Amino acid sequence: MQLYILNQKYLDIAAAESKASAFGWGWWEHKELPIDGTLLLNTRKRPAHLGLVRRVIKVLASCAQGNVRTTLADLQWERIIGKRSFKVVLTNLTPARIPEREFASVIWHRLQSPRVNLDKPEIVIQIVLTTTVAHVGIVLWENTEDFESRRAHLRPEIHPSSMHPALARAIVNLSCSPSVHDPFCGSGGLLIEAGLAHKRASGADINVAMIARTRANCRAYHLHPTLRVADATHWVPRSGAVIADLPYGRNTAPVALGTLLDAFLIRATQSTRRAVLGLPHEMTVSQFGSWRVRAHLTVYIHKSMTKHLYVLER
Repeated sequence: MQLYILNQKYLDIAAAESKASAFGWGWWEHKELPIDGTLLLNTRKRPAHLGLVRRVIKVLASCAQGNVRTTLADLQWERIIGKRSFKVVLTNLTPARIPEREFASVIWHRLQSPRVNLDKPEIVIQIVLTTTVAHVGIVLWENTEDFESRRAHLRPEIHPSSMHPALARAIVNLSCSPSVHDPFCGSGGLLIEAGLAHKRASGADINVAMIARTRANCRAYHLHPTLRVADATHWVPRSGAVIADLPYGRNTAPVALGTLLDAFLIRATQSTRRAVLGLPHEMTVSQFGSWRVRAHLTVYIHKSMTKHLYVLER
């Protein structure tokens, strides 16, 4: 079992991204729900390049809150830690105030020659207290990416409607594909996150200036996706998945979204079987034509905007 500690601002999408990482395409069939910003999944797949997940823990034991010390004492820490250095981290999601050192001392006393290293430990033991259950485990992965430094206003070429990089990374991951294409690439936010997640990425935009912006922004991160000036209703290359944040708002050219979506989806059926699309309005299932809606997630942007994410398959 693995425990995912989620970004609570985008909780539903963080949970979906966790399932996509753990189970791959078809992740929406798994109905596990977050508890206090954590999600427990039955998987052994090692996580990587996540956007809205803060930390992933390999669970060694779970118990009631009052049994944490007993559970810690029962675990075979000599076998688990061996001769490696370690530290203990407590994530307390309950109102109760419990000092971290109380749990750390239980583990320390179970070892013959404990090697504590608070700066660069070889193993991190994580204890997570939720309002319903406690988990004890070892940290498998921690999100150390500086998404904030890649926000739209900090890139060489600014575009005000570009989404937050961590959210863009999650959209990339929801596709569960090693290759992605963004047919409305704008200033390149999705392509940057796809490239940094080691996906084969390509992009297109009908606006020549936008392609120039994308190229400049990608180069700032040493990325070189395949780019082309193209109308998405006429040209979509073959790829594992299409990912896109369709044009909207005062800062983008006015479009009839329904007409654009219809024409684009008809063209995309010839090039891919998967799509993850960000739309400014909720759509009916019939508006996606031959595409099946596998998941519908919402993202609150501000008081006048809620983005709708649709995961599609044909």
